[in-house]
Amino acid sequence: GSATANLSGVLISDCWSDKAITYQNDGGAIYMRDNAKVTMKNCVIRNCRAVDYGGAIYMETDGNRLTCENVDIISCTADENQGGGVYQDYGETTWIGGSIKNCHTGDDDGGGFYVNNDKVFMQNVLFDGNSAHDNGGAFCSDSDDGAWFIGCTFQRNNAEDLGGAVYVDNDNIYMEDCTVVSNSSGDEGGGIYIAGSSTIGVAGVVVIRSSDGTGSHDNLVLGNNAYIYNHGLQPGSEIRLRSDSDGSVKLGGGLMSEYQLNQYFRADYGKLELTETQTVNTELRASVFSEGNTALIIGALLLIAVLAGGVIYYRKKRKGGAQ
Repeated sequence: GSATANLSGVLISDCWSDKAITYQNDGGAIYMRDNAKVTMKNCVIRNCRAVDYGGAIYMETDGNRLTCENVDIISCTADENQGGGVYQDYGETTWIGGSIKNCHTGDDDGGGFYVNNDKVFMQNVLFDGNSAHDNGGAFCSDSDDGAWFIGCTFQRNNAEDLGGAVYVDNDNIYMEDCTVVSNSSGDEGGGIYIAGSSTIGVAGVVVIRSSDGTGSHDNLVLGNNAYIYNHGLQPGSEIRLRSDSDGSVKLGGGLMSEYQLNQYFRADYGKLELTETQTVNTELRASVFSEGNTALIIGALLLIAVLAGGVIYYRKKRKGGAQ
């Protein structure tokens, strides 16, 4: 059967999960399975460790629900696999306020948070000082269900490979009023790397700059078949993109005005160019957060070019590795 835990004002510290000593290698502080529901408010998890997945929290099965309000995960580690702070294999996470800081994966992706399946909703969460041995210093997604970030800040995160702050592969993410600055990676995407056929939607005031992809000094990199959609950027936004091999970043003509192009987007190298309108089949979900509750507006929208609001399409050749 399912279990429910409601925690308020709790500190969980210096716990570990090691099969040589405990039942399993996952979830240094909390292990969720069989439709478990965990609600945390004003809690701290720190200095916890898992040999495999989820240094602080591991979510194993579909039906798990993790709800956090003003929760901090600090200095947790997954030694050999993914999710230094949280590993979501299945389930759904809603997180409002708090932080994931100084978490680490010793040999894989997602230093702060790794999602393999299902949805993640985050508002006003700080990702600071996390690191991954491979991709996604703060956040890594291999899900196809979507991740939403509203009012979140990503700073001082590092990945030894791709995506110093965020790495997304075959998933759709949405950022509104978010800041991604001062992150770094050993390869491309010092701030964000969008791989495969993934998409990123941006709205409100979004700043993606001042990050360093080693050897290329790039901030946001779009891999082959990746798109970025403008869902209503506001003044104060600055999004710096890596140019492609011929020295230009191509933006879908008819979807974005010259004013929007010049106002909000910058090329780390080369120049920005408007090109022919693209037609893309995808699904957009928008999430609205208010007073600790999540009102999910799910619109199965077919993003025909004119409806999308704005798209940057960047095709980029890579030598093997991630697409």
